[in-house]
Amino acid sequence: MIHVFYTPNCNACKKVIKFFRDNQIPIQKIQIGVDFIEHKMLVEILSICENGFENILSFKTDSSKRMNLNRENYLNLTSKEVMGMIENDLNFLKRPLIYQTDKAGNPYRIQTGYDPEEITIFLRGKEHWK
Repeated sequence: MIHVFYTPNCNACKKVIKFFRDNQIPIQKIQIGVDFIEHKMLVEILSICENGFENILSFKTDSSKRMNLNRENYLNLTSKEVMGMIENDLNFLKRPLIYQTDKAGNPYRIQTGYDPEEITIFLRGKEHWK
């Protein structure tokens, strides 16, 4: 399953969603600012992030600015505090964030942003998703 964390006004998000629609790949859309994330899913996402929170946190969002959160001072927070912030407000996430699980539901792949070449990796194994 592929989960796409997005906002409706984000051009990169629109391109990602269009890519999956054009390639007839089913996705679960999770709208930032409206939907929430379960703790388990956040732990799974972090388990495949090479650089932990750095891979998924955005320091450019209004939420980050409101809390004066940046690359340096977020390191003063505990993992539990950062996870709580994300669980309560998905606006802390980079967008779009694409999270894929394998057939068994195990964490498999993550990508942030939109890159027309990199996103094609999600075409692999497409025939098994239907």
